[in-house]
Parts: sequence; structure tokens; C-alpha cells
Amino acid sequence: MNVTLHDLVNGWFTPRYLAKLSGGENSSADAIGREWLLADGKRLRPFLTASVYAVLRGEADLERIAPVAVAVECFHKASLIHDDIEDGDTERYGRPAVHVRYGVAQAINAGDWLIGEGYRLLASAPFEAAVRAETLAVAAEGHRELARGQGDELAYCEKPRIVTVDDVLRIYRQKTASAFEVAVQCGAIAGGLPTEDRARLSVFSRAFGIAYQIRDDQEDFTSQGQRGADLLSLRPTLHFAEACSRGLAETKKVLEEAGGRETRIRLMEAIARSEIPECIETRFRAAMEEARKAAEEVQALPLRAFLLHLLDEKKRASARP
Repeated sequence: MNVTLHDLVNGWFTPRYLAKLSGGENSSADAIGREWLLADGKRLRPFLTASVYAVLRGEADLERIAPVAVAVECFHKASLIHDDIEDGDTERYGRPAVHVRYGVAQAINAGDWLIGEGYRLLASAPFEAAVRAETLAVAAEGHRELARGQGDELAYCEKPRIVTVDDVLRIYRQKTASAFEVAVQCGAIAGGLPTEDRARLSVFSRAFGIAYQIRDDQEDFTSQGQRGADLLSLRPTLHFAEACSRGLAETKKVLEEAGGRETRIRLMEAIARSEIPECIETRFRAAMEEARKAAEEVQALPLRAFLLHLLDEKKRASARP
């Protein structure tokens, strides 16, 4: 089912299909927003929405969930536009970021259009009014959590300081895990999942989202391109939090300096030589295990099987060299 469903979800992100969903308007906001929806990306979140719905309701009426899945991706792509502006990142998917191509003002506006379009799609999706209301509530709460996490990260970046592992994990829950929760919960609500299992699904998505972000941190720290870009920018990451907790001498020097790229590189080297990478791998495995335990408690058997398969796929992908 996965390959076919991936193809189906990707088919919802074509010029013709997006025009069908959002109408014939062709303002600059529409054009930039749709172009960004068509851009590269894993489309993992809309795939999760469609998958949860499919295992609960079958594949016969998957077109019903398309507006909801596209809405989930609208929210994600809007957050990337705004995140790149706030972080000062100039590239996304190996290409110039939206604000580099169109200017900051147009980029912010396109992000706002995507948020509005996402809520419009949820409000007009072909489900009962109660279902639409619940998906709107879930998305709104996810947005609040995302903004809280991003706000805490921005406040930290404005004034770097000692950061704890709990501080970083809270930001991960708010910024990354909340988006996964919106994705799976929207599919679950539309699919009629009972309240008890939805609570278990929340535990799963939060743990899975944290594991996803930890793995992203690890890849950033070891990448061959802009290695350690987050740490060099002194964003709150687990690597830096673990260095703080261990009192590495380089950590203090980094915080005492106004700039100091060379000192930050020395901190990266000290972290690489320490037990911190192994500790972070342990945290990744713990998050995956928490997600597995939550998945195993799900009573809806098809959904339980899908969640466990998803974890196995993530584990296999993470083990690749």
C-alpha cells in the first residue's frame, strides 16, 4: 500500500490538482504559495494524514482526505517560509529560499496565504461539521505550540546561554512533534478513531516527532556540507545542551564570545571526541521505544500495524550508512 499511497499523495501536489482545490485565483500570493507547495520535500506529513485515514476507512474513498492532507502540507510549508526568514537561512532544498527569490515581504505574505488556505481546506473538507470542527481545533492548537517553540528558540538565539536537555526537548515537542500530531490526528479524526486511541496516538506522535528531530540534529552535526550549521549558529540543540550539562570548557568560551566561529568549531570537535554523540543516539532510541510502546497500546489493529511499520521503516532508514 505504501508505494501506491505515496504516489497518490504526490498526485495531490500538481498544478492542476492544487488549482482545483484552491480555485482559479492567480494573485502573487496564490502563485508563490502554490509554487512552494509544489517544491521539493518528503511530504511526510500529508502522507501520514492519508495513511492513518486509509488504514481506518480503507482506500476506496481516499479522495475525501485529500483537502485535509494538502492543508497539513500548507501549514508545514508556511512554517518553513517563516522559519527561514526568522533564522536568516538563505537556502531550502538546495535552492534559494522563498524570501531570497521574492523578498521578505512577499515571502511572509505567501506564508500567511498558505496558513489561510490550510484552514479554508479544513473548514470545507467533505466531512461532517463535527469532524471539520475537530480538525480545525487540532490544527489551531498545533499552530500555537509551534509558535511557542519557535519563540523560545528565537529568544535563546538572541541571547545565547546555558541550555538544558529538557529545554531543548520541550522546543522539539513544540516545533516538530506538534506538526506530526496535527498530521496523524487529522487523519484519525476524519477516520473516526475512538477518543481513547487518539490519546495513544498523541503519545506516539510526540515521541516520533522528537526522534525525528534528534535524527535531524545528528545528520546536521555529521553532514559533509555545512557541517554543524545549527551548532555554529548557536541554536539550541541536544549537542549543545549535552555539552552544557558536562561543562565542556569550550562551551563557556563560546558563550563568552560575541562571534568566534573558530571557538565554535573547537566546541564541535570537543563534542565529537566526547561521549555526547553516543548519548544522543541513546536518546534517539529511547524516543523510538516510547513511540513503539504507545503504538502497541493502540486498540485499532490496522492502525497499530501501520504505526509499528512506520517505526521499523524509520529505524531501517536511520541505520543506513
